[in-house]
Amino acid sequence: MNNTQSQSQRPHHTQVKMPLKVVLLGMDDRFQELLKKVFNGPLRGFCCVTEGETADFAIFDMDSQGTYKLWLDFKKRIDLPAIVLSLSETHFPDTICVLKPLQILDLSEALEKIKSRVDRQKQRSEKRSLMDRSPQIKREVLTHLSNQPDRATFTAAELSRRTPDTIGFCGDIEDKWYQQEKLPDKLIYTPELHLQGIIARAIVEVKSTNRPILLRGLGRDIVVFIGGRYVYTSMPTQQMRAICNITFEKRYIEFLFKRNHSFNTSLLRSKAMKSERFLWNISLWTSRGRLPLGTDIDMPFDLSAWPNLTRLTRTPHALQLAALWYRQTISLRATFILLNIPQRYIYTFYSACHQQGLVRGRKRIEMRSEVLTARPEKGIMSRLLGFLKHKVKV
Repeated sequence: MNNTQSQSQRPHHTQVKMPLKVVLLGMDDRFQELLKKVFNGPLRGFCCVTEGETADFAIFDMDSQGTYKLWLDFKKRIDLPAIVLSLSETHFPDTICVLKPLQILDLSEALEKIKSRVDRQKQRSEKRSLMDRSPQIKREVLTHLSNQPDRATFTAAELSRRTPDTIGFCGDIEDKWYQQEKLPDKLIYTPELHLQGIIARAIVEVKSTNRPILLRGLGRDIVVFIGGRYVYTSMPTQQMRAICNITFEKRYIEFLFKRNHSFNTSLLRSKAMKSERFLWNISLWTSRGRLPLGTDIDMPFDLSAWPNLTRLTRTPHALQLAALWYRQTISLRATFILLNIPQRYIYTFYSACHQQGLVRGRKRIEMRSEVLTARPEKGIMSRLLGFLKHKVKV
């Protein structure tokens, strides 16, 4: 292995939070020790050597005798991605070839690529596990796969993938909380005890009385006026977002409402925001990857109307989610399986739609009998696994 690269040629890699686990196959002890030194030195933090089925991927020396058969047995038994080392270019499914003599830069680039493949493999395994635990969810997913119009949602809305403020709107809750079978308390919030519920209540009251309401005691005043259609505040965005994270006691909420105030509505209106947009942002900042209390992630639902995303803040993949949910019945769990979208994005967008009154619960859809009878179970599952393999991307 050539380890004489100059400092400028060395790869500038960022260490992953958890090193990948690699199993070394088809190589002698001397070559294994050499790779271990590299992983403990120039490529520290990329991966650590392990044994057997605990590995995330494998590295094969394809020039050793019998390694090809070893690779076939490995793929049949474990089916993990692999890096193959060879003197000549080789092309095997789900592998990355690194030519000998090994260069640190070439190996580091291969490890970066293999990390993406490992992440995809873990996502596929997670989604298979979700379906295996719930026959109803499996039927729901297969039903949607059998509907041709749904295919458009997989590639729709590329512009909705990114937003300048992803963490601010969708939170930074660790992935481990989303991977639990039962929805943990950490992913649930009570809107009525947050600014979201307070603003929503004020809007309803102003609509019914047609008299403005002043919310005082939050640092800066918030005024809801003109039939609840407008909201004004001079509160900075950063402060508003921080208040959205606060849980208020019910007895304190009553002290926030100040009535019978007179305002220059013409002046306020020129500086105010439409209440729909204001409450939409408040809902996003309050949810931040969580769901309203009482949400059933296995309950099928649809959207009664298309959210006005030309005027409202678009979270990542908002258009894809709206396209799937509008006039189509599906659950949150099945949404995660069908679309390659982190659950925090799904939950945040759902919470905002729920606040707007767009979410309608529906009876669970059942897979049509002709779909089940036309294809044997093996064919259906092959189709499903093929879908997961091609649609799960990082």
